[in-house]
Formats: sequence, structure tokens, C-alpha cells
Amino acid sequence: MRNFTLIILLIIISTVLSVGCQKSEDVNNDKLIVLKLVSSENKFDVFKEVTDNTTVSKVKSMITNGDWKKDFKHTDIYKSPNYKFYFQRTDGGDAKPVVYEVFYTDGNARIFFGDIPSYKQLSKDDSEKLIGILQ
Repeated sequence: MRNFTLIILLIIISTVLSVGCQKSEDVNNDKLIVLKLVSSENKFDVFKEVTDNTTVSKVKSMITNGDWKKDFKHTDIYKSPNYKFYFQRTDGGDAKPVVYEVFYTDGNARIFFGDIPSYKQLSKDDSEKLIGILQ
């Protein structure tokens, strides 16, 4: 009876560990696509693709940590963003990506969220990290 309990316990532990490992792999199935402004006519081209999981996770963390502000109208900006970026699934998922627009002013990055009039002001430190990744 004791062996039977031990076997059941081992099966449960191995199942939990294998499911946990699969979920951590699913989180890192994205790559970062960076678009750079190439002309004064608001034309953007793919500048680079970032596939390093650690780097992609850093950018995701910058976006998700902190608050998004909704008291600013996107139309109040009279210039084109310096960069645009989005996350693309590498496992063949076909979900429409959310495009983020990045404006740099005085060493600070302000990120706008697609078509929704929301933005996030990054700290100086995060702004420097983000520009290092995007360039």
C-alpha cells in the first residue's frame, strides 16, 4: 500500500512539473519586430527582429509594469514616432499584433498603445534600455 501511494505521488509531481515547464516555454514564443521611420512621409520599414527571449521579456515588462495614462490625445503629437514595434508569435499564431509607437523627447520614451489614446512615460533608465534594444 505504501508503494502504491508513493507511485501516485510521483505521478502527480511529474505531471505538475511537466505542465509547468510547458507553460514557461509558451510565454517565450514571441519575437519583437521593430519598425523605424525611414522618410518624412511617415513611412516605416522593418528595421530589425529581436528573437532573444530575455530581451523580448524586458520589453514586455516595460509595457506591462506601471500605469497607462488616458488623459492625452494622440493627435496632440505633431511628429511621427521614432519607432514602432509589435510582438509576433513564433509558433504560427495568427492573432493581430498590437502596434506600439515610441516617441523620444529629451532622453525619455513615451509609448502609445495602438489606436487607443493611451500612453506610458518610461523612466530615464527604462528609456535608455528601450532605445538600446530598438536601435
